Amino acid sequence: MISRKSAKLIGEVYALHFQSPMPSYTPGMLDTKQVIADELNDFLFTNDYDLWFLQVMRSLPNNQNDQLLMRAVMGIHTGETLVPGTKEWTYPNRQKLGQTILLKMAEDMLRLYDILEYNKIDYSKATTEAQVKILQTFEQYPRKAEDKLALMKSQLEIEGYIYREGKLLPTEHSVIDDRQEQTYLETLINDAHFSKNNIILHHLALSEEHYISGKWGDSSSNSRNFLESLLEQIADAISIKKTGASLPASISKRPKEVREFLEDNGFIDSTERDAIQKVYGLISNTGSHPNMAHQDQARLMRNLALTFSQYVLLQWTGYLKNNP
Repeated sequence: MISRKSAKLIGEVYALHFQSPMPSYTPGMLDTKQVIADELNDFLFTNDYDLWFLQVMRSLPNNQNDQLLMRAVMGIHTGETLVPGTKEWTYPNRQKLGQTILLKMAEDMLRLYDILEYNKIDYSKATTEAQVKILQTFEQYPRKAEDKLALMKSQLEIEGYIYREGKLLPTEHSVIDDRQEQTYLETLINDAHFSKNNIILHHLALSEEHYISGKWGDSSSNSRNFLESLLEQIADAISIKKTGASLPASISKRPKEVREFLEDNGFIDSTERDAIQKVYGLISNTGSHPNMAHQDQARLMRNLALTFSQYVLLQWTGYLKNNP
């Protein structure tokens, strides 16, 4: 499922791409640019959007400035933008339709940038640094949403959509709905009230942030650190529960010792310990698999970390019920 975060990024991409150099004079909206409405309409028309959707987009005030266009695209996620063309529908049905439209909008823009070229510039006539910068801006103008598009693509990958050969392909047949899983994990962690919840959630957030920014190694490291810190906090909680004292540093700072402590105290069995150990080792070795792109490694290792983290958190919930 496309999240609100992705919907906002899709809106920002469209706002940037169809942005005119001319400032907008919409009352109450400062620092906005006009939208090239004809180009937006032509883009939607040539990419085979339904007539009712073309009419909705034409009727909205999104041609006044880029911020209104961004908000109109965000409103597709909530269903608000679609109301004029779906008057007899419920909001849940509009939101379901909005998912399909947003996915197509993201895919169509990615496909456009596959073939969109930079302006050809003759730099020989530039005599000052200021002139060079102006020419560079003009050169990049056709692809002015490129950086934001890269962020959108990474966010969609986090949510289970991979762009290959002009198509955004869902990956839920092989991996979990990552954003939904992360939200669930955050809830489980907060409900557990570990002594260092902030550290666990910090690694979880960084694993996503680094992935979106293209820092594949850092993303994998924080995925591993997330799983490691979660296991350490569970072991610490068990130690406090049984002995009244925190886990000794000789154990807490060594992932192998933490796993063995959890097994010795009946939290996991030997099969579970071996599985966690192997997954931990696999995540730690990300980058050493030459036949797989680093980006794919980071995505899959993150999913493994989230999956096993949910497993141990649900184990923890059951452990507390059985050991009041």
